Amino acid sequence: MKILEHVASFSRFLRQKFSTVPILGPLVYSSASHHKNAAKDLCVILTFATATFWLTALLLLINKDARAIGYWGMLLYTVQSGELFIFSVGFIGPILLLALNDQKGHKEFPGRGSHVVALIVVGFVAVGFHSQIRAQIFRGTFDEADLSFGFTVSIYIACAAVLLRYLAMVYRQSTFDPEVEIKAPEANFANEYVRKHEAGDRP
Repeated sequence: MKILEHVASFSRFLRQKFSTVPILGPLVYSSASHHKNAAKDLCVILTFATATFWLTALLLLINKDARAIGYWGMLLYTVQSGELFIFSVGFIGPILLLALNDQKGHKEFPGRGSHVVALIVVGFVAVGFHSQIRAQIFRGTFDEADLSFGFTVSIYIACAAVLLRYLAMVYRQSTFDPEVEIKAPEANFANEYVRKHEAGDRP
């Protein structure tokens, strides 16, 4: 029995310590259902957000030369010149709404400050690299090595953007407080009753 108590105590200790870790810490307050709902929403969002890439590659196959390269080759062609940087900046934008807008029936967004800082850093890095790539293309100094390096960085940035968006969706799911949502109509009715009673207008 004491062993179980020690295990439970140690588990609470780890949870308390991990909860202070920036960005990832609030995961201790999330459940499997939060991740499931966020994952489903993210799949739909990603399908439409990346449609410019996968649909363009598909349409390019109309060209005979493109068919010789194949679909995956054309998909690579549509994202290897910095396009993923543009995708990343657009994809992290809604995080501001998720993190800064506490809706009715929801608790305060956990790790708000670290999330906002992270998306600002990712955004600036994405914009910086994309502007550098465009400047080199404009000057005609963009070579194969630059292309490979820029594409590699853009993949990491895009993955970071998707991860931040997913975590923000999970955290927003975890902030929903059913007690607040249920008690809100009752509180509104009570307040309205008191207001009418004080005004001499009994229901």
